[in-house]
Amino acid sequence: MTMQGAGKLSDQERLIRVRTGDDVTLASVVGRDHAVGLGAMPLIRERVDLVIRELGWNLVRHAGGGLIRLRGLCALERRGVQIDSDDRGRGIGSLLRGVSGDGLGFGLSAVQRHSDEFTLCSATGCGAHIRVVIWWPSTSS
Repeated sequence: MTMQGAGKLSDQERLIRVRTGDDVTLASVVGRDHAVGLGAMPLIRERVDLVIRELGWNLVRHAGGGLIRLRGLCALERRGVQIDSDDRGRGIGSLLRGVSGDGLGFGLSAVQRHSDEFTLCSATGCGAHIRVVIWWPSTSS
């Protein structure tokens, strides 16, 4: 597997194009490595991995591909990672009437449960933007 589909925007940011299952795996590896570089503990790295895999597979299955952007965060006594998923698919409108109790479907419900902050913006025919933030205590505090 090559890092061809991943780009380094800065020391704190990564961008991964996701079109195939291999890209989802690459995004997962890049995400875990990015979280390690930010000082995330093993449990946090697993949350990051789960979120990236769910968002990545949604890009592949429902939108024909898209982008995952990772960004390191630092605020007061905590650190974090922001994960953005963007696509130009048909939107999530029909999925919001989906199968889980909260209307998000099983995958996005899992993403929401493993997120400290979760935002979803979508319009029919205009794609979707999902932002997830996962926080952990700073080791320097």
